[in-house]
Amino acid sequence: MRLKGYLTLKVSYGTETRFSGKQSAVTIGAFDGFHTGHRKIVENTVSIARMTSSVPCAVTFEKKYPALSTLNEKLQHLRDNGIEKTVVMLSEGEWKNWTAEYFIREFLIGRMKAGHAVVGRDFRFGKSREGSISTLEKTAGSEMETHSLELEKINGTKVSSSAIRKHLSEGDLQRCRLLMGRNYSFTGKIVEGKKLGRKLGFPTVNFSVPEEKILPEGIFLCRSLFDNERKPQYPGACFIGGSGGRKTEIHFIDRVPDRIESVRGAELLEKISDIEKFTSNKHLSEKINDDVQKARKIFKDKWFDTA
Repeated sequence: MRLKGYLTLKVSYGTETRFSGKQSAVTIGAFDGFHTGHRKIVENTVSIARMTSSVPCAVTFEKKYPALSTLNEKLQHLRDNGIEKTVVMLSEGEWKNWTAEYFIREFLIGRMKAGHAVVGRDFRFGKSREGSISTLEKTAGSEMETHSLELEKINGTKVSSSAIRKHLSEGDLQRCRLLMGRNYSFTGKIVEGKKLGRKLGFPTVNFSVPEEKILPEGIFLCRSLFDNERKPQYPGACFIGGSGGRKTEIHFIDRVPDRIESVRGAELLEKISDIEKFTSNKHLSEKINDDVQKARKIFKDKWFDTA
């Protein structure tokens, strides 16, 4: 599979995967939000693979419910951090009924040729989450070495996807950034809007964002992401919410990208304000202008040197 704008990552879907060639060093997880804890585990997997002449691999899971990362985003993060092969367990797959022992012997050792498994201390797996680190070690024996890592903590608090979801729902992008090691972002497809912003003097670019992607509601200072791997730039005021909470549009501040069609999303930097309802376009226009001025000032004071 070739991810747009990224090098090739070999991805297998389902449980019929059978690797050939060298043994693998495998990490397993949902990797939702791909936070600093996930990065630590993946970095250790890649390091062990290099030291043992193995292939760095990952097993992750297709999610149907709202998540911090779409499947494509997770695959990109895994690839960018050195994973060469990934197996995606489909949401309706037979693997949900596998015992822990079957998962280890038949899937990891038998099909993935795993010589090493790298996981966090709280790792659970198998039907009804019956498997643990102890199960991995006892069942694999000498066929596969288990590497369990201490959970990542920042300021004494465990880094977790659930904590990031909580901070995101509260609009606390600074805490999200601390736990993720980067800004929270979204990607999507540019779509036609109603052009109300243009009529009010604030033209916007509208995005259709995948339904599974969690989006915080509000007005945010943002910075655009592009199809190629250029550094994020072009600050803007981003509106997320409205009917269904999925309306997503960006008004660029001062500068507009030369090729709007190359914008694929944005990273969210700071929350500016909550969404309000207005009875007239005049009041709406005044509020938009106020938000844009606040966004411009915050960007100049806090983010300009990072552009």
